[in-house]
Amino acid sequence: MNAEQATMVVESMAAIPFFPGEAAARGLISSELQRICGSVEQGAWLARRMTQLYERWPGLREMRAVYCGKFRPCDGIEADSTVYGDGIPSERESQSQISAPQADLQEPEGKLLAEVAQSCSMPK
Repeated sequence: MNAEQATMVVESMAAIPFFPGEAAARGLISSELQRICGSVEQGAWLARRMTQLYERWPGLREMRAVYCGKFRPCDGIEADSTVYGDGIPSERESQSQISAPQADLQEPEGKLLAEVAQSCSMPK
């Protein structure tokens, strides 16, 4: 992964609350991505996983731990998660956790919209 590609990945991770906004901090994250990621596709995967797993920026070590949960880092330095003691959740587990609440909300919302539409209709 080159510097420009790493910068694009960093910008993707900026969606995580409390992600560093300072240029120097983002440069450090970009450099770390270049050390660990074997391709821009792996970097894009890492950005997606980070936004799925964390409600706030957890730091460089945790970013490396997420990457190590699926890939071997190019620099060979492995890291374990300090947030997820049992290891990084599998992608399948994360997807079921993310999509389950949406499925539960769709039916009541549809009923509510139908009720609102019915109560707003004017007699002819």
